[in-house]
Amino acid sequence: MIFNSMSVKNGSLCKNYEIATDSQFKHHFAGMSTNAQQDYTSLFDVVCWSDDIFCLLSKELFTHEEDGYTFNYRYAIHVRDYSDCFTDSELEEMGYSGYIDLCLVVDAASLSAKAKESICGGDDLTPNAVDIIEYGFGVSMSGESINLEGTEWEKQSALVDKLNTLSHLVFGINSMRGFYLDRRLNGIGTTGWDVIHQCLHDVDMFQAPLERFRAAA
Repeated sequence: MIFNSMSVKNGSLCKNYEIATDSQFKHHFAGMSTNAQQDYTSLFDVVCWSDDIFCLLSKELFTHEEDGYTFNYRYAIHVRDYSDCFTDSELEEMGYSGYIDLCLVVDAASLSAKAKESICGGDDLTPNAVDIIEYGFGVSMSGESINLEGTEWEKQSALVDKLNTLSHLVFGINSMRGFYLDRRLNGIGTTGWDVIHQCLHDVDMFQAPLERFRAAA
């Protein structure tokens, strides 16, 4: 999938992008290629900076509207460093030390009361985007492995290149979000829609595909 031309003004997308077929592109992310980039700081705010997690959240709040699925959401770029989880030899064998993931995150105000309670461990709190992702309620839209170099996240040129590339691509991905949400996320067939349905209506995301299987049998 190749995106060639998008523009962003005042932090919002000017929806005049094109899909190109030329194979000569400078920047790549998870099978997508482009010649353009967007400064990630113009579209995303840093919401978590730790030794193993770097997370950015879109400044823009989006809305999805259809029967049964009306909710607000943002996009998060979630970067995890695996260095403390594996030995040096294991990391060398893997060929990468981290993962960068674009997630669709249902806004906390759109979550059901039960979902909020589950994420916050029963406490009467409002979960943030990192809480939602770490609990498993963020929908992975696209991601790839990456080699990271320490925790000075914003000084890593390879990571910044990916952040700027992904910032350029994110609105094209959003325009096709239905396609991404239709995809299976695991071996039993849970989709992004199942995750969102649990966030909104407390329908178990793992039981939903089993029910579809039984209905089709």
